[in-house]
Amino acid sequence: MFSKNIFKIIFKNNYKSKTMPLTIMAKEQVCKNHNIFFLSSPFYPINTPLPSPSSHHSFSLLPSTITSPKNGSQALLTILLVGVLLAALQGSTVAQNCGCASGLCCNKFGYCGTGNAYCGDGCQAGPCYSSGGSSGGVSVADVVTQAFFNGIINQAAGNCEGKHFYTRAAFLSALNSYPGFGKDGSADQSKREIAAFFAHVTHETGHFCYINEINGASPNYCDSSNTQNPCVAGQKYYGRGPLQISWNYNYGPAGKSIGFNGLSNPGIVATNADISFKTALWFWMNNVHSVVNQGFGATIQAIDGAIECNGGSPSSVDARVQYYKNYCSQFGVSPGDRPGYFITPTRLRSDNYDDWASDIQLALEARRKFEFLEDTITGPQPPYTQSDWNTVNAMLVSWITNTIDPEVKSTLSKFRDAKRLWDMSSW
Repeated sequence: MFSKNIFKIIFKNNYKSKTMPLTIMAKEQVCKNHNIFFLSSPFYPINTPLPSPSSHHSFSLLPSTITSPKNGSQALLTILLVGVLLAALQGSTVAQNCGCASGLCCNKFGYCGTGNAYCGDGCQAGPCYSSGGSSGGVSVADVVTQAFFNGIINQAAGNCEGKHFYTRAAFLSALNSYPGFGKDGSADQSKREIAAFFAHVTHETGHFCYINEINGASPNYCDSSNTQNPCVAGQKYYGRGPLQISWNYNYGPAGKSIGFNGLSNPGIVATNADISFKTALWFWMNNVHSVVNQGFGATIQAIDGAIECNGGSPSSVDARVQYYKNYCSQFGVSPGDRPGYFITPTRLRSDNYDDWASDIQLALEARRKFEFLEDTITGPQPPYTQSDWNTVNAMLVSWITNTIDPEVKSTLSKFRDAKRLWDMSSW
C-alpha cells in the first residue's frame, strides 16, 4: 500500500494546471453542479431536497460583472463514466444523463426505459404516465410571478439602467414567441429550466441592473469570416439584453428570426424591452434548451463555456450555480442530481487530497451516502435489492471520479467499486 500523499509524489514534477482547449474537453466537463444536497434513503440517489435557508441568496454575490461573447456553438461535453447494467430492471436502456430515445421515459434516477419503473412516479421526461412527459410542463407565467421577478430586480441599485427597463410584462410578451420554453418534460423539469434561465440572466445583468455590456464598445465583436452575417460599418455587436447577446453571427440570425435588422440596428436590443427578452429567449431555445436535461453545468457550457469552464472563471460558475439553486428552491424543486454531475467544486489534484476528501465527505453525508464508504452499510438491506445497491454504487463511483483530475484519475480508472475507490484514494 502507499501513502495518501501518493498523488503528490507521482505528479509533483509533471502536473500543472492549464486551460484545455474546447477541442479536447469532451472527457472532462468542468462546469458543474456544486453541492446539491438531498435527504433520502441511502439506497436512493434522488429524493426530497433539503429546504434552503431563507438567506440562501445571500451567498449569490455577483463578482465584478463579466459579460462576454456568446459564441452560439454548443459544446456538448460528455464525461466518460462507469457503465452499470441494471439486470433487475426490465426493458431498460442505461443513459447517463437521459436524453432518451423516442418512446422511452427518463426515470428519477436518470435512466431510460418503459413501464411503471420509468414512466411512473418520478418520471422526468418522455411519455410519463402522470403529469409531465413530453407534453407536460407548467404555466411559465404562474412560476415567474411578479413577486419572483421583483425578488431579482429589487436587488439592483436604484440608479441601474435596467431597473426600469426589464419588466415581467416584457418577458411574458416575448415568451409568446417561444411557446416551447419551459414546456418539455415533467413539471419539475420545466421549473428547472425556468430557474436555469433566470439564474443566467441574473448573473449576466447583475440582477437586471445592466442592459449593455460593461466596456462593451471596446472589444471587437465582429467576426469578419462570417460572411453570412457581415458586419455593418459603425455598428457594435457587444453584449446587450438579459443574456448579453453578442457577435455579428448572433445578432444577424436573431434579428431575422425576431423581426429586426440585427446587423444594421443591434442597439434596439438595448432600447426595446420586448425585443431584448426575445433575443435572450431566441439564444436560449437555439443553444441551451436542448441540453437542459443534461444538468445545469451543460447550460453554463452552452452560454459561456469557452471563457468560464475548465477553471476559466470559477467565481462566475459558482455564482451561476448559487442563483440556480436559489431559484429551484423558490420553485419547490430539487436542482437535480444525476451520475454525470459534480457534487463538489473541489477536484483532486496532486497537492490537495485533504481538502478534496473533506469536501467529498461533506457532500456525501448531506446525501446520506457516506455510509457506503465507511462500512456502515456493507450490503443491500431489505426491502432494497442488489439492483438498488448496484445503482447507488455506480452513482458513487461516478460522483467520485468526476471530481478527480484526469492525471490522477488515470491511476484509479480500474476501480469500479465505490468503497475500494475511496479507500485507494486515501491510502
